[in-house]
Amino acid sequence: RTPVRGGGAPPRHLIALSLYGQRWILLNRAQRDRVRTAEAHQYKWLNRLSLHAVFSSHCLKTVRLSDPSSTLQPCTACWSVKSLKAFKNALRHETPDEENLKFVPHEYREKELGDLYLRYHGLAGLVKTVRIPYFFVAKMLSDFARGVLSGVYKDHEVLLGAIKAIVTTKQRDAQGKSMRGMQYPSAFD
Repeated sequence: RTPVRGGGAPPRHLIALSLYGQRWILLNRAQRDRVRTAEAHQYKWLNRLSLHAVFSSHCLKTVRLSDPSSTLQPCTACWSVKSLKAFKNALRHETPDEENLKFVPHEYREKELGDLYLRYHGLAGLVKTVRIPYFFVAKMLSDFARGVLSGVYKDHEVLLGAIKAIVTTKQRDAQGKSMRGMQYPSAFD
């Protein structure tokens, strides 16, 4: 849901006041970097984007397993994150609509996904619909997005063309347009 690395720290403007006695807007770049570092040190939870998981900043890194056949449960510190008021509030925040993503501050964006969303209209909606039961699909799409941006698939014109064709046909169908006059990638010839 979010590219932010963690949460639960006091607001930046309060950290700025406590460290420098000044408002955030009056701080220079080096001071703002120190405030961001102080904020990261005060996170109550950490978002692990690659795992699609949240951990306590005080994670015990061990779990007791009463029965070898049972599923692993989080440690007590990680389990307690779900009862934090700040965490519940963070979960209540809606993800901005695709057309409003451009207004999200740069520091709250994940560059790779943002670039991909800009490149392929409609991808944000596709990724957003993939939830926990589809963890592996979401991870695969995320890995694919990074691969496209890094050029891993630049020689796979048929694959990229097929994805582009599917996205385009779905968009046209959603808009009530016919497929007449649709241009298919040259790799299909």
